[in-house]
Amino acid sequence: MGYDCYAILQAQIPNAAIGQAVLDVLEADENWGVFPVSEVGDDHLYFQWEGRNRDEESVYALLEPVALRHAITFEVEYSSDYDSGLRFFVGVDAQRLNTLHQLDQVMDALQNLLSPPQQRIAVLKAWPRRVDLETLLNALHQLLAEAGETSS
Repeated sequence: MGYDCYAILQAQIPNAAIGQAVLDVLEADENWGVFPVSEVGDDHLYFQWEGRNRDEESVYALLEPVALRHAITFEVEYSSDYDSGLRFFVGVDAQRLNTLHQLDQVMDALQNLLSPPQQRIAVLKAWPRRVDLETLLNALHQLLAEAGETSS
């Protein structure tokens, strides 16, 4: 049976020639299929993808070699029948940008948690994506622990 999935991919590029080369490589890869919308500008690349049975990890795995080869970073907005509103980065600056994005999510969640009224705490405890917050907090804890080890 399977599931539908959608992605919007963007990247800052040094020039249109590199953007077109990246798009050509991705369009030639049978794992991607057709991009119903694509745009290559002087300094940006944008395209949309629709497919079946691709989770965010497989999208990441398909994009990473292309991003690294062309020294760019993709910003990916991903959704499927099972996930919605996921945003992540793939490429040369992915680790930094993913960490910043996760920190933004943690700060938003903490700000909502700590702001009055107290009913928000009950909402957060009942939040269906609470596990995502716990994952973000664990990632932040690990990142801070690793940063502490590096600075020692």
